[in-house]
Amino acid sequence: MPKLIVKQGGQSRDVLLNKDTISIGRTPENDIELKDSLISRKHTSVVRKGDRWVVYDLGSSNGTFVNKERI
Repeated sequence: MPKLIVKQGGQSRDVLLNKDTISIGRTPENDIELKDSLISRKHTSVVRKGDRWVVYDLGSSNGTFVNKERI
């Protein structure tokens, strides 16, 4: 199963991508909650498109980066 590696505060954790859309943001209603003032309430989503995954910025204030590249 594919996974997302979340790095925060000098630590990392693996999150399994076990549904078609994963929401990421600062508030608890997201699938992945990141408690950081630089993260928007609804920051980004990771969406399954066939056999690949696409990352979307949801109009976040500080942008979304994948492998250090802004999307």
